[in-house]
Amino acid sequence: MKMLEQTNMLAAPSPEPRVTIQLTEPGKMQFVLRFPAPHRGRSRVEQAILRRFLTELPLPLRQSPPS
Repeated sequence: MKMLEQTNMLAAPSPEPRVTIQLTEPGKMQFVLRFPAPHRGRSRVEQAILRRFLTELPLPLRQSPPS
């Protein structure tokens, strides 16, 4: 990867996961997660991360879906 970067004068994205927190409006936060994943299994990985995040949230933060 380093060789490609040097020969093509490109910067490869970091393979490390990154989380960006955006304060979209008062009282709301948006988390943007960037992570490397195989193209074929991307949605499965996304769902696993989301499921685990939601189960780890403290109960007062969880809200029921709108009716």
